[in-house]
Amino acid sequence: MIINYSNQKVIKEEKSIFLAGPTPRSKDVQTWRTEAVEILKYLGFDGVVYVPELENDDRTFNYDNQVWWEREALYNASIIVFWVPRNMKTIPALTTNVEYGYWISKNPDKIIYGRPDDSEKNKYLDWLYEVETGKEPINDLSNLLKEAIKMANNKTHMQYKKLVRDNIPEIIRKNGEEPVTRILSQEEYKIELEKKLLEECKEVLEAQDEKRIEELADLLEVMIALGKIEGKTFEDIIITCEEKRTKRGSFDKRIYLERVRKK
Repeated sequence: MIINYSNQKVIKEEKSIFLAGPTPRSKDVQTWRTEAVEILKYLGFDGVVYVPELENDDRTFNYDNQVWWEREALYNASIIVFWVPRNMKTIPALTTNVEYGYWISKNPDKIIYGRPDDSEKNKYLDWLYEVETGKEPINDLSNLLKEAIKMANNKTHMQYKKLVRDNIPEIIRKNGEEPVTRILSQEEYKIELEKKLLEECKEVLEAQDEKRIEELADLLEVMIALGKIEGKTFEDIIITCEEKRTKRGSFDKRIYLERVRKK
């Protein structure tokens, strides 16, 4: 079993479980994920466990880094386990409500949900889970994780749910697998390209050396596709770039604007 914390690069594996739910902000309150990880080890889970906390149990974190890490790990996870031991004084789990609502509506087949019997104010979460999945919440963490492992083991294919380059389906077939695809509408295509733009920007920032050049090339490909939607060619983008460079300059001089004084 591999434990993937939020201060580490997201490990992308076919079998993976994301431990979703509230994170205590105070060190006086122990995180439930420590017990969850031990249970998964005991049960012999052999995949990746996404733990949206820092490895050193530091409860302070960079918000932007954290939410982007969680987004990437949640999309990659085979199964998302929601455990909600809500206590309105110590673990109110307000962000969990939003995250849970998003994922239970987006992809209920990869969600499993539970909470202790003494967890507070979970009635709507219980109802929504039953409506969307036809299952009842599980009130024991160990049993919840047992079921999560069964679900992860039964996942025989990776779900990507994203826009890919045109030749990817053929590459998958050459590897002896069968891709399941569909053609996006024009509106869907634009939305997915915009998502791809954000994804590639993040990967450029994370990459180094030659890998960064590859990621910049991917970013450029997305920009070209977005330009086509606006009726513009790659040459049109270059011409506009050159016009702006002539008028406003480039970034070669490394000028950092601190402030502007009024005369």
